[in-house]
Amino acid sequence: MRMVKLSTIFILLVMIIIASLLGQVVYAGNIDPGSDGSAYAYGENIGWINLSPSYGGGVTVTDSTLNGFAWGENIGWVSFSCLSTSTCGTVNYGVVNDGAGNLSGYAWGENVGWINFAPTSGGITINPTSGVFSGYAWGENVGWISFASEGPVPFNVKTSWREATNPIANSNGASSYFSEGGYNAYATFDVKSLSSTPSGSLAFTSSKTRRKVVATGITSLSVTGKTAVITGPCTVNGIGGYSFTTTVGDNATPGSGTDTFNITVTGPNSFNYKASGTIISGDYIVSQ
Repeated sequence: MRMVKLSTIFILLVMIIIASLLGQVVYAGNIDPGSDGSAYAYGENIGWINLSPSYGGGVTVTDSTLNGFAWGENIGWVSFSCLSTSTCGTVNYGVVNDGAGNLSGYAWGENVGWINFAPTSGGITINPTSGVFSGYAWGENVGWISFASEGPVPFNVKTSWREATNPIANSNGASSYFSEGGYNAYATFDVKSLSSTPSGSLAFTSSKTRRKVVATGITSLSVTGKTAVITGPCTVNGIGGYSFTTTVGDNATPGSGTDTFNITVTGPNSFNYKASGTIISGDYIVSQ
């Protein structure tokens, strides 16, 4: 037991020392999310480069940058951003992501110099839906560095990062209606989420119950396939303190006879109202 504790302490001390040597900033890393070895780039003149080493944090991909360190047995550490080494005030550099997976900018290694991620006749991209890197980077001192190959020794680099989506759900600029116990129920909505911030409008009128539900804000919008779930606070007949959850299905174009609307409203005194149906007239648009 004492040996285990001493070993654990030793490992922690080693990691602290490495973090200090790397410039005080250590990123968690999001390379090789499946732990299947999808972490290696290769250069003919420098060998393998590991973007997810077992120590030092590894490389982290974000919507705008790549941060952290990669490790090569033959070249040592490669920094992907001056943020990683706290040197931006002296030398401002880094690898940039345009948000769609197209990379540019420079990484730096003490033993190899600058590595260009958008050179002429080359360049690195990340597939925005799979997270797989492709293409070539270039270093004046090291030549080409490949981030994927399907050759005799296949390899690639993969990240858990994915391109941010901007989901939408709307009634195509018009009102829709479905039957609620023989009465018409009307729904109009236009909701979107930009940079994970939902906004928009929603109104629902039940002829059967003589209730009018109006959203006073949009709390969330989630889209799975062609189904959207919208939540938020609302008023019922002009009185506040209520909340709604709406699920809409965009099942065909046009949507009459196929698209669906479902709403649940809760509020004071255990108020709970539900209505749903397949629209008789209208068309819903749901997309990511």
